[in-house]
Amino acid sequence: MRARWLLLINAVILIVAWGRAEEPCVLGNEHVTLRMAPPASGLVAEFALLTTQRNVVAERGLLQEGFGIGSFYVPGRRLNARLRQQDGIEGTHQIRFSYDCDGPNIRGLNVTRAVELVPDATAFRVTWTVENKGSEDHWIAPWVRNDVCPGGAFDPNDRIDLPSFAGIVQPRRSGYFPAARNWIAVTDPVTRETVFGLFHADHTHSFLALRDEGERNLGFQTAFTPRVLEVGDTWTTTYQIGIVRGLTHIDFASDSIVVQIDYEPGKLILLIGAIRPLSDVEMQASVRADDETVWKLPRKRFDVRPGRLARCTYDWAAPRDGAYEFMALLERDGQAFPLGFDSGSPHGGIDTQFVAGGADTIVMDAWTDAPHALDRRPRTLRRALAAPGDTALWIEDPLHKVFREDVPEATGEFVPTARIALARNEYESFQLVVRPPEGRDLDNVTVQVHDLVDHATGNTIPADKVALFRVGYVPVRVPTHFENPTGQWPDPLIPYAPFRAPGGQCAPLWLTVHAPRDTAPGTYTGLIEIAGAGMEPIELWLEATVWNFELPNTASLKTDFGFWLDGALKQCHRRGYTGAAADLAAA
Repeated sequence: MRARWLLLINAVILIVAWGRAEEPCVLGNEHVTLRMAPPASGLVAEFALLTTQRNVVAERGLLQEGFGIGSFYVPGRRLNARLRQQDGIEGTHQIRFSYDCDGPNIRGLNVTRAVELVPDATAFRVTWTVENKGSEDHWIAPWVRNDVCPGGAFDPNDRIDLPSFAGIVQPRRSGYFPAARNWIAVTDPVTRETVFGLFHADHTHSFLALRDEGERNLGFQTAFTPRVLEVGDTWTTTYQIGIVRGLTHIDFASDSIVVQIDYEPGKLILLIGAIRPLSDVEMQASVRADDETVWKLPRKRFDVRPGRLARCTYDWAAPRDGAYEFMALLERDGQAFPLGFDSGSPHGGIDTQFVAGGADTIVMDAWTDAPHALDRRPRTLRRALAAPGDTALWIEDPLHKVFREDVPEATGEFVPTARIALARNEYESFQLVVRPPEGRDLDNVTVQVHDLVDHATGNTIPADKVALFRVGYVPVRVPTHFENPTGQWPDPLIPYAPFRAPGGQCAPLWLTVHAPRDTAPGTYTGLIEIAGAGMEPIELWLEATVWNFELPNTASLKTDFGFWLDGALKQCHRRGYTGAAADLAAA
């Protein structure tokens, strides 16, 4: 129960303040039916094909929505929520859900969501509008979540397909992925039923694949590009949720067709599922390898409609294992038939990947800049450099994160000495940053630290009491709470070995000095030598002041540490742990 409560806090946050209960709203067309019930807070509770009558909506519903991560202590609220059915454009009907937001970082936001079935199609379209009617600007990170069960029930063999920077992946547990394309799909390979989401490519930052077999839960959450919404401004996006039948996995989705690609030696097979009827469609396709080799495939003609697939087979053999790009343009009646016109498709056709054999590394470039909207930009650091020369070298505080793209701006004077102060039995650190000039790597960078000597007494701190590390970086593609920049973040400390410093990038070193318990107080000074291929060696100095008191081995301040065994055991079981709770607690 606690896990469900935490998930609710993280996923929804908004508490609904309803007035009187209203009647459920129902939409239907030639292919599907949709029902939205007011007690479900404006969520879609039922969505099904008329041919199967299987509800593909899981317990939590479709169209859950919010902004970032709310406050656990001061949760947000929905006020003046209203659900009504009205006429839409072109004679269609739509369900309109609206509410006002109240709470930290959302107060004054007015939200309107219009839902309508796409005519003669197995999908519905959502227009989501957020207007800032409040008195202050807000940083918003909009998202929408859809819990689904293709085939009408949860099945652990159900499959999620999503296009990421590492190609089309099939997550086996929940996790965020940058959106290389604007679609995500969940398929039951037994019933061959797929629920997919299609979002605007210019607005889609990342996807959260939702997979919890313990909770029997499956779905996807779409994170739209965060932004500042100033007072009086409005943000709008549109997206579609649809159902197709006949496929076992998805390699491409659009507003008209969904595609499955299978490769077997000598043959490339496309299965095309329809969201709406299409006749007399011509397709001109091509395959491109990572070395830019292009194969133009024969033209194909096909007809499709919901529930009936088109199969296109090409005699084509991959020259080697790896990922290949598949692209195709469609025509009808001799005219271009663009796909994804309303969802920001940059090419207007099929644009995806498939893998022949295996591939060690797969890269899928994003369609738009939306997944990179939060990427860290170069930052100028005003610093006193440690020495003259083309390679910038400076001493940095240990509490300051140095990013690879940072650019130092010399303040004029050179400061070749790192100064620290520490008690006996204490460790103190600092950073030494190397940045070669743009376009010129510095190979075989070596660092040698000499003994630190108190020249007044002759006492020493041996060089082996100075630990040396390289600062490593980890890629952060989706930031916590969508508040910090994405990119390479400094985090791990890697034991030192001679290394290559890339040109135009910062390469920090981390040095930690230990003053043993028997170290005499005083000021100790030692030499640090830095060298690299093609660079004159640079001499720096380390000055460590040791104070006349000692730190105890055990801190005198008590530590409050909480451990929830049931929660830890549950998470471990999801990751394959099969042991007992007692063994986990004793570990």
